[in-house]
Amino acid sequence: MERPTGQARITPPPRLLPWLSAEGNPCYLVTDDDGSYLSRLADDLEAVQLATATDVLGLAREVLDDPASPHTEVRFAGIRLAGA
Repeated sequence: MERPTGQARITPPPRLLPWLSAEGNPCYLVTDDDGSYLSRLADDLEAVQLATATDVLGLAREVLDDPASPHTEVRFAGIRLAGA
């Protein structure tokens, strides 16, 4: 889509992507096309991450709500929550 002559082009802020580089650094995407392949891939991965985090939270609540849960299960639940 072409912009009329004389109209300033506004660059959107970089988008933090839901994965790290090979060196372990954050990855960013700068585009004005929300429907690009990388934008859609990031959207899909974020949806999977949110669904996984929701599942982990539900399972952790079961462990944390049970006062008889062994400390190893509580620790494991905490580690999974931190990762989610």
